[in-house]
Amino acid sequence: MRTFLILYLFFQCSLCFAQAPKGLLQAVSKLAAEEDRKYADGWFFGQLPRVFKSGYGKLSCDLKARFALDYESMLLKRKQDLVSNFNSYVPYNQRLIFARDWWKNADQKGLCKFSSLSDKEKLIWLHESILDGSELAFRAREKMDPGKTNSYSVLAHDKEQDMVAHYTHEKGRISTFSNTYAEWKGKL
Repeated sequence: MRTFLILYLFFQCSLCFAQAPKGLLQAVSKLAAEEDRKYADGWFFGQLPRVFKSGYGKLSCDLKARFALDYESMLLKRKQDLVSNFNSYVPYNQRLIFARDWWKNADQKGLCKFSSLSDKEKLIWLHESILDGSELAFRAREKMDPGKTNSYSVLAHDKEQDMVAHYTHEKGRISTFSNTYAEWKGKL
């Protein structure tokens, strides 16, 4: 019976994030707009406020929403499912590559000013967009269908955000902003 319950919860949680429901892009954009108008205390894992040091915070809500859903899609394509397999975590450096390429492409299309920034400013932007994008997508899904968000998915999401916040790489290797900057300087 216990095995059945675990399998049931696993498939319920996997299904809730496997498909983007109609209107999700608009829901994420709307949530970003709501949060941009106020000071969101406890935004990241119920502790840290939603405060930005980079130009990411000044972007349009639609652009933030597009990044959030593309980022989420990248994680799904790489088969990240922390509820059922904690080892499926996509390492920070792979997230950074995705975000860097996404924002460079957005800059080339004239949607933002990213490429002209210093490497330090780029790294701050990338880190903020990764954390915020994940939070926006998760919370928008939660609002759209609260019945599909169970405690396992909330705990997995919070742990993922904690790992990302600590620049967690392969095999749980935690890093810092300074070390990540030194490693990525000239590559951003």
